[in-house]
Amino acid sequence: MSNRSVTLPLGLLSIASYLAAHGHTVRLYDRSVEHVSLEELHKEFPAQIVGVSLISYKTLEDAIHVSEFYKRLGLPVIWGGPLASELPAATLKNECVDAISVGEGEVTWLEIADSAAKGALDFSKIAGMALRDAAGGVISTPDRPFLDLATLPDTDWRFVNVEKYFQTSYGCKRMLYLYSAKGCPFSCVFCFNKEFHRCTYRKRPLEPLLREIRYLVENHGMDGVYFADELWCRNAREMHEICDALKGLHLDFVWGCQTRVGIFKQEDFDYMFASGCRWVFFGVESGSKRVLEAMNKRLAYDKVIPTFAACKKAGIVAIGSFIAGFPGETEEDLRQTVSMIEQLDTTLINLNFFIVMPGSDIYYRLVSEGRYPEITDR
Repeated sequence: MSNRSVTLPLGLLSIASYLAAHGHTVRLYDRSVEHVSLEELHKEFPAQIVGVSLISYKTLEDAIHVSEFYKRLGLPVIWGGPLASELPAATLKNECVDAISVGEGEVTWLEIADSAAKGALDFSKIAGMALRDAAGGVISTPDRPFLDLATLPDTDWRFVNVEKYFQTSYGCKRMLYLYSAKGCPFSCVFCFNKEFHRCTYRKRPLEPLLREIRYLVENHGMDGVYFADELWCRNAREMHEICDALKGLHLDFVWGCQTRVGIFKQEDFDYMFASGCRWVFFGVESGSKRVLEAMNKRLAYDKVIPTFAACKKAGIVAIGSFIAGFPGETEEDLRQTVSMIEQLDTTLINLNFFIVMPGSDIYYRLVSEGRYPEITDR
């Protein structure tokens, strides 16, 4: 792959750090920013087990290429990530894939690595896996419970070249994506959150996050943080806690986040700005109440325009995200979206065409109605 990575591979970083903290030797290879050949990589790091993260179809071809290379060397290859987790049957039709690590991978991968080190690797005895049965079908081991985020070690930044991931954003030129929470308590029908995160919201302890920020600012010159949480803070109390902590670092950096319309008021955005917030991303999705209801968005519709105005008054750039082409959307619905966009006091609108996300409620509904093909092949 030749495209520049937009975000740090936070999930892989967490798994690698977790394995290393438990005594395993790990090499993280992000092919979007590294350009060593697979042959050279294997000479440099002769792996015993290979994991491949599959987030979207954009990386599918390359994931197969990498996996086929290592299968020719006789190594076990395990895929993980949202797309592989949501489509285990289709994923396992690729002969280069031995098994799938479903959902959150830290503990699952530790059990895989421990078992392999003992020479007793048996995927069927590890929770959170999907694998082929003798007849070529797919079996799943018991679900893996979510781990306590407080048990995770600090991120080991030696696994990546941090400088390759810097981005420019509002008020900063060396921004990185980090996270302060996992999951989202909502269940929009177009999102994979319901199956992958099970609509569960988990806050990361503040202490390791603050250590992470301090390390990156002082050692790598990071000057901006984009909190990549599906939902940054559920209420003003959580917002005050993290803003006070960020401000208390007394470091020179700004930050932004993704949150929902209706959670914060003018005084909240003022408070966020005072702690360094310079941009906020809102998934509005539609200007039509009818479409929002079909999306199960549960949006505070009457607060959309005032929220954007409040951000601007506080000095924060509000970014509005919208979806065009949602199933059942009419021309009038789209006109209402355009009308709302025209009323928003913002410098940036993110307009996306609707794409079916495997594992989402709308995917299953469209398949059952015969309006979208069920994904049974790679």
